[in-house]
Amino acid sequence: MNYRTFKNILNSKPPGSVEIEIIKNAQIRGIYNEFLANRTNHPNRSYPITPDTTKHLHPGERFKVLSIHPPNTIYGPSCLKVTNSNHTFYIFQTDFKRFIKIV
Repeated sequence: MNYRTFKNILNSKPPGSVEIEIIKNAQIRGIYNEFLANRTNHPNRSYPITPDTTKHLHPGERFKVLSIHPPNTIYGPSCLKVTNSNHTFYIFQTDFKRFIKIV
């Protein structure tokens, strides 16, 4: 999946009707513009596991896609902004295939 694919899906459906599902353990990182990151104990990990368990995401959790942003607007890569009742955060295009699927 890439930016163009998600943009076409979002343009063809009503706002807030596109849902994604988490398919791998992940966590939310960041302070103001929070983003999805891998959650692992591997010694070469990019980010340590956050002690705040409310920011841990598990397979099967669903989120509504709010918007898609082209490269170099919010972050360097293009990204999705997603939400549910507890969290609102961004998912980088490089993580689309690793962490999510369209429901």
